[in-house]
Amino acid sequence: MNNQTLIKICGIRNVSTAIAAAEAGADFIGLVFHSGSGRNIDKEKAKEIVSAIKKYETEAVGVFVEQDAEEIAEICQYAGINIAQLHGDSARNAASALPDSIRKIFAINVNYDGTIEACDLKKLSFLGWRRDYLLFDGANSGSGQTFNLDGFNPDRSFRFFLSGGLTSENVCKAIAAVAPFAVDVSSGVEREKGVKEIKLVKKFISVVKEI
Repeated sequence: MNNQTLIKICGIRNVSTAIAAAEAGADFIGLVFHSGSGRNIDKEKAKEIVSAIKKYETEAVGVFVEQDAEEIAEICQYAGINIAQLHGDSARNAASALPDSIRKIFAINVNYDGTIEACDLKKLSFLGWRRDYLLFDGANSGSGQTFNLDGFNPDRSFRFFLSGGLTSENVCKAIAAVAPFAVDVSSGVEREKGVKEIKLVKKFISVVKEI
């Protein structure tokens, strides 16, 4: 059985970076559809990126914040995305209305002390534990803020992504502490917000794969 921690590089905005991440061994790339984010892209660019990585063993994840099921499904269908990462009540409430062809990553925020924010567990009943995932991120998603892993006790009935301030310097400790299914990095591989540094992407992936 392969117990290798998988890797998601989130907030990719162009084809060249997507290909570089895929060639370096990223298992997932995140495409952000949130107008309030500096990493936001449109569905036309997303479709171009998804097409460019088809020959690699890398899956595209659409990242949605407070969007409804109709918008999420339309963007995924247009761009050829099969995984939707859901942030905020509106997007998470949409989980039950999305088609089964779209796998879900249900995002849950974690306070700085490591305690998990209250979540309506009824929403999780719409998820398939073999098909879908949880994602644990800091209290302010996308901010790159870490949280205390000593106080973190995740629901392990689902495979989960660990996010929040990860870098090539701290990811090994994080994996050793909580053994996530996958690690998710964005700001930790950027020199300036929204711009991925290919050297940092490759270093992060290399470090995780060497564990």
